[in-house]
Amino acid sequence: MESFLGYAGAEYIDRIEELAARDERFRHLLGGVWQNQIDDDIWTRIEKARGEAW
Repeated sequence: MESFLGYAGAEYIDRIEELAARDERFRHLLGGVWQNQIDDDIWTRIEKARGEAW
């Protein structure tokens, strides 16, 4: 997931936020994502969408 978001996060962040808002399992998945190569602005949006990290 980190590789995908690092490569195409800007293109998909709107969809990711929408899915995280309505799907608890997807939101949980995002909780395990690390920033790695994800741009800072996209990472900030992911952190907000995912809630608690694990």
